[in-house]
Amino acid sequence: MAEVEWWRIDQDEILESDILEIAERDGIPSMLSEVKKDWGTDWRLLWGVLLHLQQQKGYNKGWLAYKLEELSAPLEAWQQLGLYYGYKPGWAYHRFQELQEQQEQQQGSTESKRKEKRKSKVD
Repeated sequence: MAEVEWWRIDQDEILESDILEIAERDGIPSMLSEVKKDWGTDWRLLWGVLLHLQQQKGYNKGWLAYKLEELSAPLEAWQQLGLYYGYKPGWAYHRFQELQEQQEQQQGSTESKRKEKRKSKVD
């Protein structure tokens, strides 16, 4: 497995970013909503902003994992979290796979419910 390196992020870039501005102006939920909606996600910058917010607001480190999961972050973002936590490199891959499987199960469950609902309307 290739060694993961820390993303280098300039503090000024974080402080001047649009997503940090949204978080400070409208709150973190609004920022996350914007990111999910239509922001061409620069995960390196978003990771920096999340880390900045977590430290600035004194949130528990687990807050970062919760936000990455909420945003369906790519493996590379999970690798940064693993480095931050001091975990072994394989942790991020396994956590990412676990989340992918959960999402697939949820999608399958939702599809089954839709089929059952359609069937009950026909009956």
